[in-house]
Amino acid sequence: MKSLSFIEIAVLVREFQKLINSRVDKIYNPVKDEIVFSLYHSELKKVDLKIKLPYYMSLTSFKKENPKEPSHFSMFLRKYLKNSRIVSVSQPDMERIVEFGFKKNEQTYFLICEFFSKGNIIITNSEKKILVPLKFQSWRDRTIRPNRIYELPPKKFDIENIDFYGFKKLLLDSGRNQIVKSVAITLGVGGVYAEELCKLSGIQKNIPPEKVAENSLRILFKKLIELKERAEHGAVEANIIFEDSKPIDVQPFILEIYAENKKKIFNSFNEALDNFFANYEINHIANEDKSVVDAAVIKQEMILKQHKIYLQELKEKSEICRKEADYIYNHLEELKGIFQIINLAREKNISWEEIKRIVEQKKAENIKKAQMIKQILPNEGLVVIDFNSGLSLNFRISVTENADKLYQKSKKLHAKIKGVLKAVKDVEDKIEKLKTKTYENAKVKLVKKDKGKNREWYQKFHWFYTSQGRLVIAGRDASQNEILVKKYLEQNDIVFHADVYGSPFAVLKDGKHSSNEEKVEAAVFTLCHSRAWQNKRLESVYWVEPQQISKKAPSGEYIAKGAFMIYGKKNYIKDVELKYAVGIKFEPFSIVSGPVNNVKQKSKYYVILVPGNKNK
Repeated sequence: MKSLSFIEIAVLVREFQKLINSRVDKIYNPVKDEIVFSLYHSELKKVDLKIKLPYYMSLTSFKKENPKEPSHFSMFLRKYLKNSRIVSVSQPDMERIVEFGFKKNEQTYFLICEFFSKGNIIITNSEKKILVPLKFQSWRDRTIRPNRIYELPPKKFDIENIDFYGFKKLLLDSGRNQIVKSVAITLGVGGVYAEELCKLSGIQKNIPPEKVAENSLRILFKKLIELKERAEHGAVEANIIFEDSKPIDVQPFILEIYAENKKKIFNSFNEALDNFFANYEINHIANEDKSVVDAAVIKQEMILKQHKIYLQELKEKSEICRKEADYIYNHLEELKGIFQIINLAREKNISWEEIKRIVEQKKAENIKKAQMIKQILPNEGLVVIDFNSGLSLNFRISVTENADKLYQKSKKLHAKIKGVLKAVKDVEDKIEKLKTKTYENAKVKLVKKDKGKNREWYQKFHWFYTSQGRLVIAGRDASQNEILVKKYLEQNDIVFHADVYGSPFAVLKDGKHSSNEEKVEAAVFTLCHSRAWQNKRLESVYWVEPQQISKKAPSGEYIAKGAFMIYGKKNYIKDVELKYAVGIKFEPFSIVSGPVNNVKQKSKYYVILVPGNKNK
């Protein structure tokens, strides 16, 4: 599986600068070595940042089902980073590392993502003291454990400061027998860029480093520096490369080594990465499932084989019984005569030995009835007639009763055939589904997000995001007010209410750290969703902290559903207006609503609503 080089990480870090000021909403750990940050940005809106160790990271348009119980590491991340804001994204010393800076409650944290070796994610404080790593790791010159200062890996090659002679010495001293290997491993650019640099420099990639002419080495050095500068400042031509219709690589630039390959161009390297690895994961999930499915197919094929054997047995036995019954009716008189002779002999107390002797004598005389008898079984009351492999008839009942029993048996066996045929069809269908479902199942496990269908929990309430990206939620009715305060109110939130009957309770998430502008926006939102709109008059709006809200009523009083007692000081908001706006946002397309100034910032086109005579 492809892993990002430091060149590709440099391009990605450039694109990730747009994440600055994003707020961390949720953090998940869907599978081992994968972390997903759900972020909110005032411009980007909601985006998911996926970190897949040790391979890549991207803003993803695809989603997986999250585990019901969060992992210990994701709980640590939530503790430090939930409701924090991204303040920086960098690549320390051009390493295969992405470092995010976060700010929360005036505290600074760093999230360090390493994409070498087995990969790691490390959270540190502002002094780079490790708080929690995903993996405890130890090398000869470096240790990743809590309470240690985070250190970058020792550098073999400093592209920022190296000159040509240092570059030449590194390659010649590498101990590699091919220049392409020396460039790939010693300089850490990876195999693809090593081949690209050799091609651009006109160097045969398989010759030893010491046999490369100095002039060619100088060109190679120049091309390396140009590649580094292109990664940091150049135009991005993100593309996925195909071979025989299969994606084989993803690159931020058009490379000469892939000149003959079919390519798909993307608007950004992040988008190309997301699509490339989504396709890889779908196939990977399908391959993982295939071994399980193969075992299930083998089991079902064994069941199918048993069903078919049983089906054939039923058909054969039913046919034999029918033919035996037909034979009886076709030889009814002869068989009646045989039964009569046997039963008459027994009535005269002739021994079975004598009866058998007489039968054998009559056979010798070519008597047809005697020749039809193959065997007599006295103890079982049976006479075996010489038909096929032997037709056993009960001489204690009539010949026609024997025939009827065989016909009934044939019918019962035939009736079972219908059920077995259905069982065969069911198993065949099951096998077919098993053989074709793995890839489809993989796509179900990793599907493109449908923003229309996958509603967030808060979308069942009235809601909007403030100009600085904080979520505001208000109940639509008494029941929702009750749920909102009891279930979703957290310690750092603040609660708004208007001094008018029929006002919702509105919660500003992380409101204790909000600006005055955000509080005014939340107050306008609360008032516009209250009875003040119908009354067409301004009312007072205030906010309080969670501990000031109680369901406990004073003695002798009752608190209705959706209502609460407020204790302590109320913080009143001035300049609240009864105006509301609805606007259209294009990137990405969405309809937004909320206080007028808030919608103005987010929308290209918008309308302002004020109370009137029409239903709101």
